Amino acid sequence: PRSGYGLAYDQQRAKVVLFGGQDTQGSFLNDIWEFDTATRTWTNVTPLSGPMPVGRSAFGMAYDSARSETA
Repeated sequence: PRSGYGLAYDQQRAKVVLFGGQDTQGSFLNDIWEFDTATRTWTNVTPLSGPMPVGRSAFGMAYDSARSETA
């Protein structure tokens, strides 16, 4: 369970990207999930290494189709 997360739709891949939010204890999350609209399944795609955004809640999020990036 979480609240305050961000969602953006990747039309080219037909997937919804979910980032962050807060858990039931009020901790900020910075994990990344994708929902495949064809198979109707969620997959955790959080990178195992490299820089990650700081966890946050109640923010804006959008998908840039020209660059194939979520911002």
